[in-house]
Amino acid sequence: MPTDENLMSRGCSMESKCILCNINAESSEHLFLACPFSTTIWQWLSGIFGIPLNMTSIENMLKACNLH
Repeated sequence: MPTDENLMSRGCSMESKCILCNINAESSEHLFLACPFSTTIWQWLSGIFGIPLNMTSIENMLKACNLH
């Protein structure tokens, strides 16, 4: 995924800022788990499907989905 974090690991020099919240550095973990925008989406999906999500890691979220 072409996040700022990934591009910088490949030698691109840039200032990193999340494209969704414009606050924190853009990394995969931030985009999927910590960004206020993504947490709102996950909470919405959790409510629709009735699945309580543990958002401490992507692995924990997938485990919750597998249980239901």
